[in-house]
Amino acid sequence: GNNPLNMRLRLFGNFKPFGSIGGEVYGDIGTVKDTRDDTDFHFGLGFSLHYRLMKTSSFSLGPVINIPFDFHMRQDDKDNEDDDDESHTVFLPITSPRLGLQSEIMLSPKIDLVIRGEYVLTSANLGNWTYTEEQEGDEDETKTWNANWDDRGEPNINYKGWILSVGIRSTFFSSFTFE
Repeated sequence: GNNPLNMRLRLFGNFKPFGSIGGEVYGDIGTVKDTRDDTDFHFGLGFSLHYRLMKTSSFSLGPVINIPFDFHMRQDDKDNEDDDDESHTVFLPITSPRLGLQSEIMLSPKIDLVIRGEYVLTSANLGNWTYTEEQEGDEDETKTWNANWDDRGEPNINYKGWILSVGIRSTFFSSFTFE
C-alpha cells in the first residue's frame, strides 16, 4: 500500500557494486496495510539496476530501475453460506515497477549509507487472492480456490507514489572474483 507505516526488511546481494553500472537481487519480508486498514504479511523477491552518473571514491548518484515481485498473505472472511466453514490463509501476488534515484555515501572503507527515492510507475495484481486445499480422498491432488469475502468486498493493495528507503551496505569480502 501507500501507508508510511509499511515496513520491510531487505536482504540483498550486489553485483558490480563498484562499477558505473550495477544492480542487486533481493528478498523482502515485512507488513503492509490493505484498503480495509488491516495489516497483511508481505514477502517478496526482486532485482534492480542502477547507473552511477556521478561517481567519486566516497560518493555516487544515479538513476535506478527496480522490479519487485511481492506476495501478500492474510486470512479471508468466513464463507457465510456454510457455518462449518473457516477462514483460509490467502495469497495475492503483485508487481510494481519503479524508477528513482540512488545515492551511495561511504561512511568507512567497508560501510556505505544507501539512500534511494523511487516512484511507483504502476501496481499490477498478478492474480487474485487465492488459497489451495487438498482434495478429499486424494492427498496428492490440490485445488486452488478464490478467497471468500464478506460485504466489505475484496481488500486491495495498491502501491503508488514515492518511496524513500535508507539502508546500510557492508562489504564482507575484500577481494572476490568469479572466473
